[in-house]
Amino acid sequence: MTGSCEGKVSIVTGTSQGIGRAIAQTLLREGAVVAGCDLNPAAAADLGPPYSHAVLDVTDFAALARFVEQTAERHQGLDILVNNAGGHPPKTPIDDVSVEDFEALLAQNLTSMFVACRAALPALRRSHGSIVNLSSVVALFGQEGAAAYCATKGAISGMSKSLAIDEAAYGVRVNCVCPAAIATPMGGSPSAAAQALGASLAWLDRRGSAAEVGEVVTFLASERSSFVTGQDIVIGGGADLGYGLKANTYYNAVAAVNQ
Repeated sequence: MTGSCEGKVSIVTGTSQGIGRAIAQTLLREGAVVAGCDLNPAAAADLGPPYSHAVLDVTDFAALARFVEQTAERHQGLDILVNNAGGHPPKTPIDDVSVEDFEALLAQNLTSMFVACRAALPALRRSHGSIVNLSSVVALFGQEGAAAYCATKGAISGMSKSLAIDEAAYGVRVNCVCPAAIATPMGGSPSAAAQALGASLAWLDRRGSAAEVGEVVTFLASERSSFVTGQDIVIGGGADLGYGLKANTYYNAVAAVNQ
């Protein structure tokens, strides 16, 4: 039985750990040829062929475009682009975010995706391929102390919808994945209390895994989602429903009163 992405040439940015690594693993399992890139030279070294790795800073836009174009040239085509690389600064009020800080985050989280999409689209149009951009659930409802981060993620969602409209004529689909409450190395090693709080954000009462995000990304990249484009797919165990944590607190308080 062949995988859903058998023989598909794929690019994934930010493959050293967490969600990016899980996406690469899932695509490989489903039969794809994966070219990954990351600042970490040892990233995903154990994935083995057909995975190849480039040491690359996605804010070096010329190098990023070159990587995308050369990958498509080397494999005589490109079917899938997954823009995953990005960063989330610590909680910071806007008063303490300099213009330089904002522009640096914009370059890392948003401009890099624009550059990769622009470089990949000529090949993706020929293959009627798919783009999946990693956004965040906070693009949809904000986050305390994260005005700059939310700005970049909201822009990713808007850019993806516009590209979905423009590229539909070429048979190229563009979607966003918006994770929430996912356990990844980016979140550090939280205490048990912090982990419980993170789990409480989801109605399913747990944190999600990078592997679960990888499954949804691979679905969107494959022909199994052939009639899905321009969507924000939330992977958060219902964290975006019912006002999230506030609703949990409210319903628990109501239940206590009614006992």
